[in-house]
Amino acid sequence: MVVDQGYALDLEEYSRGMMCLAAPVVDADGQIAGALGITALTIHYTQAELVSVFGPQVLQAAAEASENLGSRPTTIATDDGLPLEITKQAR
Repeated sequence: MVVDQGYALDLEEYSRGMMCLAAPVVDADGQIAGALGITALTIHYTQAELVSVFGPQVLQAAAEASENLGSRPTTIATDDGLPLEITKQAR
């Protein structure tokens, strides 16, 4: 799912009333070094808003962190049609 979308979602799976969106941080070898994410309350945001408003920002921050670790950026389009940047190992 993360490979296809570029991000992972937690839709009240861990805690009722909270949603999370996170993107991987990749090192120069293409290995996952960590993740950056955001949590939002469902009383303030819908899933669509979380993805459309915060998704690009989270993915940009993860891409920048990945680049700082030596990874090369790649632009992908997600299943919902949003162009989001993630990083992948340079080939």
